[in-house]
Amino acid sequence: MTPMPPDWPLLKEMVDVAPLPAVSWWPHTLGWQLLGTLGLLGLLALAIQALRRHRFYRYRRQALAQLARLEPKQANFASQLFLLLKHTASLVQPSLAPRLDEGLLTDLDTLAGQQGQFDSPLGRQWLRSLIDPGCTLSHAQCLLLQGLTQLWLQQHRHPQAPRLLPGGRR
Repeated sequence: MTPMPPDWPLLKEMVDVAPLPAVSWWPHTLGWQLLGTLGLLGLLALAIQALRRHRFYRYRRQALAQLARLEPKQANFASQLFLLLKHTASLVQPSLAPRLDEGLLTDLDTLAGQQGQFDSPLGRQWLRSLIDPGCTLSHAQCLLLQGLTQLWLQQHRHPQAPRLLPGGRR
């Protein structure tokens, strides 16, 4: 036996409610459409600037990768580290390319916004070790120089770097 619904007159007159149309996510007024378009154009401009900045600093990523491959235990570690740093610094400021003096150390600190990192007794001993075979660096000094170089590569400022925002930081 199958159950039967009650025979009430109210149930016979009942009509299904028609579903409402779906609400559109597209804004209906012109002002919101313009604001959305300007927002998308702004995001596109920021993405393009970020891409330009990423491509511009490719030399920095390559230098950091090369630094990671250097071993402080190598005999010529100090000279390899110096060549890497000097090459990168000459890309940032071409006037640093021919220099091998204490002023170079000061300029390196200035480019990274640091003071006394390279322009220190350790930095001067590093320069002496490049010229004088009798002057050597200990393993701890090589590790410290490697850390300073990595910090410099990450923090230096290139004067022609594209800005993310006008008037903002580089």
